[in-house]
Amino acid sequence: MQIPKELMELIGDLVLSYKLGTPYPFEMQFESGGLTVECPWRLHRAGETVLGYTDLRNSVKLEEVACVLDSLLYKKIIDIKFYSDVNVLCIIFEEGYQVDLFHDSLQYEGWEVYTNSGFTFIS
Repeated sequence: MQIPKELMELIGDLVLSYKLGTPYPFEMQFESGGLTVECPWRLHRAGETVLGYTDLRNSVKLEEVACVLDSLLYKKIIDIKFYSDVNVLCIIFEEGYQVDLFHDSLQYEGWEVYTNSGFTFIS
């Protein structure tokens, strides 16, 4: 469950922006780094799933997705957890928000978290 110490510099960062579409299905920009996502993910608030990868791909309108993701803007990262035994990354934000990333491929990268200082953590 240990994350690389270099990612600790993201703790306290605010979410500055997000992007859906190309070149990655989902991206987030933080004050001192960012996240690119090419695997299944879900967004929780207070322990309940409010949006997920399958919703985005299948049934939810982009305007509804944007409304939910807008709620993450300017939220502070308060913790980052990595469960190596199941390859799940969790980024925890203030006000009860949490993004979980589930790498589900043997052949392809699932996600990348990076810092502006040049560190990259890829699964």
